[in-house]
Amino acid sequence: MRRPIQFTRRKGFTLLELLVVLVVVALLFSLSFGAVQAGLVRAKQTSCASNLRQIGMAITIYAAENSGRLPKTSHTGNNKSWIYSLASYLEDVDKVRICPGDPFAQKRLKEKGTSYTLNSIIFNPSYDGDGNIVTKFDRLPLIPKLSQTLLAFVVSDQKFGIGADHTHSEVWNNWTSVLVDITPDRFRRGQASTDRTKGRSNYLYADGHVESLDAAKLKTLIDQGITPAMPPE
Repeated sequence: MRRPIQFTRRKGFTLLELLVVLVVVALLFSLSFGAVQAGLVRAKQTSCASNLRQIGMAITIYAAENSGRLPKTSHTGNNKSWIYSLASYLEDVDKVRICPGDPFAQKRLKEKGTSYTLNSIIFNPSYDGDGNIVTKFDRLPLIPKLSQTLLAFVVSDQKFGIGADHTHSEVWNNWTSVLVDITPDRFRRGQASTDRTKGRSNYLYADGHVESLDAAKLKTLIDQGITPAMPPE
């Protein structure tokens, strides 16, 4: 007689094995999610830098066609932001004027504003007590070191509309006053934090190049009494 075939019953996963699998899956998901998030932040930062480079080129061309003079901000009584003075030099002003990382992009579009704000020390004249102009860099030839002079920043989330098109960098005497004008941590991983030094932002210089700087580095300069918006002599 033939012996009956015997089947061996396979044991399932133990509770410990299931826990190990779940931990590994969670870890892999966490790592991949972090990589994706970092990639998205870098992409937005790169696109923002491209916008600023286009703005820098447009400012240079504008100045060349206007005896070296720079576009005026709303500080002078203009009823529109400086970005529209550059519209004819930009392929798409509505696209360039908005930073892809700006959480208030639609609001700025609606209010005819921009995600970028100009350095008031450069674009707005200063006056003494008698009303005389004492410092004025509103023409490119008057800026001594173009590659070291800041022209534009990523605007603060506290400021909107046409009037937010320039900073008040002449009174940047503490970190709080800086945060009122600009967003030095626009590009950061993770959720927003009360620590505004955990991130970086893009900065346009007068020679047209763009740099990405850590917010912590900017704060260190401010704490040392150095105004990074002031043109070097």
